[in-house]
Amino acid sequence: MFWKSLSLENSLDKFEELYPNFKSDFYQILSNSFGSGWMILIKENEVFTWKFLSNAEPYNIKKILLIFDIWEHAYYLQFYENKTEYFETLLSLSNFTYFQNQMN
Repeated sequence: MFWKSLSLENSLDKFEELYPNFKSDFYQILSNSFGSGWMILIKENEVFTWKFLSNAEPYNIKKILLIFDIWEHAYYLQFYENKTEYFETLLSLSNFTYFQNQMN
C-alpha cells in the first residue's frame, strides 16, 4: 500500500484543491507525534484527516487513502537527519490516481 501511495507525477496541487489543508494538516499532526511510524490519510464523517500510527500500533481503519513511511530507516540513508526534506518529497510524490481509486 505504501508504494501505491507514491507516484512520479507531482499532483500536490490536485490534493490541495480537494483538501486545502493537505500539507499543513500533515505537518500539524506530524509535529505533535513522537517516534517512528506511519502517516495515514483517511476520510471520517466526510472530512479528510491525517493520523499518525506510532511504531507497530494496531489500527482498525477500513479504508486508508494514502500511507507514508515515517520510520527512520525510510529516510536516513538519503536524507540523513533532514526529515523536512524527506516529508516534502513524500508529499510531492503523493499518488492522486491511487487516492481517487481508494475513495471509490
